Amino acid sequence: MTTNRQSVFVRVALLLAICAASARATPVQKDDDPRDRGATVLIDDREDTVLLIDGQPISSREFGMWLIRTQGERMALEYADSYFVVDREAKRLGVDVSKEEVAKEVEADLAERVRGAFFGRKEDWLRELDRTGRTESGLRAQRKVEYRPYLQAKAIANINRVVPEEKIVREWQHRYGRNGRHYELLMMRFKVVVPTDPDATPDEWKAEREARMKEQRDKAETVRKRIIGGEDFGKLAAQLSDDPDTRDHEGAPTGGFSHVGWFASFMDGLEKLAIGEISPPLYARGGYWLVKVLAVDETPLEDVRETIDAELVRKGPEQDEVGAIQARLKEGVSVKVLPTMYSDREGREWPSAYEPALEVDGEPVQRGTYARWIRDTIGETFVRLFVEERAVEQKANELGVRVSDAEVDERTRERIQYLIDTGHKGSRESWRTYLTLGGRSEDSFLREMAWRTRIDLLAEKLLMHDRVVTPEEVRSRFASEYGSDGRRVEVRLILCAPRVENPDPNWSREELIKRMSAAFEAAGDRARALAERARTGEDFAALARASSDDPTTREQGGALPERFRGDTWNKEVAAQVLALKRGEIADPIEYGGNWFIFQVTQIRSVTFDEVEKELTNEILNARPNDPQVSSYRNTLVRKVEFQILPAMSK
Repeated sequence: MTTNRQSVFVRVALLLAICAASARATPVQKDDDPRDRGATVLIDDREDTVLLIDGQPISSREFGMWLIRTQGERMALEYADSYFVVDREAKRLGVDVSKEEVAKEVEADLAERVRGAFFGRKEDWLRELDRTGRTESGLRAQRKVEYRPYLQAKAIANINRVVPEEKIVREWQHRYGRNGRHYELLMMRFKVVVPTDPDATPDEWKAEREARMKEQRDKAETVRKRIIGGEDFGKLAAQLSDDPDTRDHEGAPTGGFSHVGWFASFMDGLEKLAIGEISPPLYARGGYWLVKVLAVDETPLEDVRETIDAELVRKGPEQDEVGAIQARLKEGVSVKVLPTMYSDREGREWPSAYEPALEVDGEPVQRGTYARWIRDTIGETFVRLFVEERAVEQKANELGVRVSDAEVDERTRERIQYLIDTGHKGSRESWRTYLTLGGRSEDSFLREMAWRTRIDLLAEKLLMHDRVVTPEEVRSRFASEYGSDGRRVEVRLILCAPRVENPDPNWSREELIKRMSAAFEAAGDRARALAERARTGEDFAALARASSDDPTTREQGGALPERFRGDTWNKEVAAQVLALKRGEIADPIEYGGNWFIFQVTQIRSVTFDEVEKELTNEILNARPNDPQVSSYRNTLVRKVEFQILPAMSK
């Protein structure tokens, strides 16, 4: 799999084409011993015990290879983007981030977590980790992996850094006020309240708002004249201000006035005032304000520029500067997953951990190094899944339950087709583009899906092996299949969904509604034409396969997999369908924004005794659904005792 990272803009209902190119490197030759490259962190040949499952030790190698097989390809792009390219640039520039620096950041991060979320109670934090299947050492290892490239990028951004002018200005205004002006003020507010009338039209609401605005503005003007006439600002604020803070403190805001959060228009009006002057009514924060300037302390930028610049240099690059470095480094990066990620080359002369698993811009990444990165990043969060899969495989081995490659292949392709039909309107190319956006390929997705499917199939067979059918289940199945009257109606359907062709994200709401309405009418016309074709002799099943927009029934010629149940449709649909005779076709019916055409193919009346054995066999052999399989797997793993050992994060 090769992915070239380019700028990708995803618009509503549009997928832009993605260009892919390959970046190949010279393969490792026998005389090019990868051990000479100085790798120090390798795990997939280590026998350290990282887990205990029912007392049985699980080695670092076994768990690491499982992570590689199940997560290796999907995380390759993230590894390249978030770790490899930053580490490579740091080495090129001679930038070094010590373990102590990383540990310091991690400890500060964890301390803040404990302080903020658990009010400083570390024992509560540890209990949360235990509930979520994490360990303190494992979380530390993960945070170290995450912090190291960030600190490296920060150090790179700090090389020959010139503090951006906007940051100096921002800091100057934060400390000394907007444009370096710090005000000492007296203030009072006249709040504008517009009553909410749910029956009012927009024009009525607007007129009411304008009236209330004028009312409070006039009130403020009247009070202003009283102040200019000699009345005390503070005493009037204590009597008339709608702002509790200035009312309680005779117009003086608690802690003094800060420009932060005030409208630019308010600050513009404030800057025009001379000391001692009373402002005209200034609108901000839901009301009109009168302001008296008592004093202004001005600090020119040039007087403090050097000090601010030195302090910002000392603090180092900020997050946006670090992010810019990270974005630049990962631009255009090419990632290739090698076959040796999953299996060893024949005749190798070194441990499997030294085998290259990836190539990033043609540079090999050793499998053990990559496995360690995955383990430290997500290893603990996947322990339960590892235990679950192992429990399924162990029980299958005990009972002699097997699944064939053909079964896995068939189910995998079935699942992928369902994803394509439901998520991409049947377009395989759209699905492939979606994978490419995530740095995946069709082959990699198939490989991962096949692994998951094999475990699911084993769980299905185990569940069916243990299945016991009760009389109550058979009675319930009879009621579901045939209803209380023992009448079974089987149908085929064709779904005609509205299709808005080539949607433009720049359409106005009115234009979109117009297009959707036209698409709905067009779908209705299409449904009526298909119904007429079926009534005049064309095969309904063939029409469904060719024209239905329902992916779950299309390949079966529109046939519902169970009897038509009126209780799962609205009364209008149920009444029309249940009134049909065998072979009859209903007029197109609008339901849920789509158009449906129904044909009754079979009507049967049966007794419970006639179908009891058939229903029992159906229940015994029915494929378990996904929730049932998940529940069964969860039941198996709950019977297993497992423990994460310190070597997991060693």
